[in-house]
Amino acid sequence: MKSLLFTVAFLSFLISSAAATELKLNALKVACAQIDVTDNPAVNIAKILSFISKAAEQDVAIVLFPETALSGYAPYHFKDKPIPAKEILESGLEQVRQKAAETGVHVVLGTSSYENGGVYNIVYYIDGSGEIIGSHDKTHGTGGKYYLRGREVRTFELQGMTFGMQICYDARFPEAWRMQALEGADVIFHVSHAAGGGAWKTPVWEAHVRSRAAENGFWVVSCNVSGPVQAGKSYIVSPRGLMMAESNQEVEEMITAVIDLAEAKRGILWSRRKDIYRVAPMEGAEPEQAP
Repeated sequence: MKSLLFTVAFLSFLISSAAATELKLNALKVACAQIDVTDNPAVNIAKILSFISKAAEQDVAIVLFPETALSGYAPYHFKDKPIPAKEILESGLEQVRQKAAETGVHVVLGTSSYENGGVYNIVYYIDGSGEIIGSHDKTHGTGGKYYLRGREVRTFELQGMTFGMQICYDARFPEAWRMQALEGADVIFHVSHAAGGGAWKTPVWEAHVRSRAAENGFWVVSCNVSGPVQAGKSYIVSPRGLMMAESNQEVEEMITAVIDLAEAKRGILWSRRKDIYRVAPMEGAEPEQAP
């Protein structure tokens, strides 16, 4: 009898998890888990797992976590000590994948990854079965001191959703976002660790995120850390550039919105002139990286 009950319970879990992984593209509930990221992966992982459970309780399909949410952020946390070991980070990533599979919630997670003789600042898209569907390395602002420069910018396909990913400072460079729009992106998932100073950037940060959405006609879901001294909040922005959800300043919380991916790709891209301008390389010596 106990064996039968276990089998029934296990089958029920599999059925509920499978249902949770199906994305409702016309009513897709997304969330930003704006958490305080620390230099201790164990503390970070506990928060991440807790917020995935919270997302599942609220029927969230996709939940985002900040830049390097799992590992901690090198320029901020590890100036005088090494980034946590590869084994620790891989074990943490596996725990998150297992939690995604357990709950059926899709997870967009920032962390650090040891590859090619160095470390990348990376964001993973993990689907509701715990599989890694895609990843993006931070493209701009790495400088090579802590992180290797990103390898590529691309889009991904999942259950009829075309999406891209971006990290923090990448928001200041619209070319890659435009490329993803031209590849058919419905939504861009953007994660950041913009805190610790520069609160003057908050309105600029919001302007960047809203502009990237409006100028490309896609959804932008942007998740920042909670602080202290946030340089920008967490936002969910429509293809028109309208604010659908916005976090409080420097508070650990989860914001949500229901989005319709059919609203993406409004006509602005097709109004571009293609005969009088082009993207050209800059001439002269490369300047120092801006903050």
